[in-house]
Amino acid sequence: MSERMSINVDIPGLNSMYNFMVPGDMSISKVTELLIKIMKDEYPDAAVSLKAPHALIQESTGKVLLNNAGLNQMGIVNGEKLLLI
Repeated sequence: MSERMSINVDIPGLNSMYNFMVPGDMSISKVTELLIKIMKDEYPDAAVSLKAPHALIQESTGKVLLNNAGLNQMGIVNGEKLLLI
């Protein structure tokens, strides 16, 4: 497992930004899945589905992150701001 990194995730539907510590080699799909599970637990009334398509976007570039790549592979660095849609 690689070093942990801090990512800041903006969730527009909740009008909130959250900070998470994750391994740098974690796949984008796993990060997205965990974020959705946390949202479902914290906001049970929110219309969130694990089956619906979601994407993480790197705010600084507007680039949609590839689900099968790791955070490090996509050039995500400590403190990076991401957008969950």
